[in-house]
Amino acid sequence: MNDVVELQGVSADTAWQLANGAIADPFGVLGPHETAAGRVVRAYLPGARGVEVIARDDGRPRGTLMPMQPDGLFVGRVTAPDAYRLRINWPGAVQEIDDAYSFT
Repeated sequence: MNDVVELQGVSADTAWQLANGAIADPFGVLGPHETAAGRVVRAYLPGARGVEVIARDDGRPRGTLMPMQPDGLFVGRVTAPDAYRLRINWPGAVQEIDDAYSFT
């Protein structure tokens, strides 16, 4: 998957606003979004080494988010529209959390 497809709908300027805490509508960028490329999830997790999307009900894999610029922005396609959690690979630990941006 190339960067243009993964970041569809998110300009470089918007990504940098996000990284600097200056974005007015983070829900418009983060969390799940339907795009021409399919369902995409975006997360901003500075310091994370990797991020997987897993089904909330049973932990089935739904997709892997790829690191983008700026550092900490992760984006990727998911295989199903069901409720999900993020499995975050931090240096020295793995954490599973609900994505706050997946709730309306």
